[in-house]
Amino acid sequence: MLEVVIDLTTLTSTAAIQSNTTIFGTSASSQIIIEKVEVQVETGSTGGTSFSVGLIQSDRATIPSNYSTAFVNALVNASTNAAGDLLTLSTGSTSAGGLIGSQPAAATSPYYITALSSGTYTAGKVRVRIHYHAIGTITQ
Repeated sequence: MLEVVIDLTTLTSTAAIQSNTTIFGTSASSQIIIEKVEVQVETGSTGGTSFSVGLIQSDRATIPSNYSTAFVNALVNASTNAAGDLLTLSTGSTSAGGLIGSQPAAATSPYYITALSSGTYTAGKVRVRIHYHAIGTITQ
């Protein structure tokens, strides 16, 4: 599991790296599958319309197609306006990112975690937990 805390009040409509020390994936990212994403609301959100969480390549400039919404895709303010709420996003659920249930491309890995918003948040902090596991054969 990988975890990042996002202060919604700092987000804009441009994807911004959320941690300079948290890296997701490796050159073997095709051996990782994303199971689910949890969004734990620490401070209820106000003011914004929605936010998304995704990936940017390690060059800090290139976002592969649809990767800006890899984990969370336009999660609306009404879903995050109460502290303590816990949302679980899985394949097919509302606001689930496009990579849930699959894996990031190894060719463009590793990645930084990004977030962006629609609208301007005046309050809100969320803890995003990305659950994933390795796939393939385990040998000794």
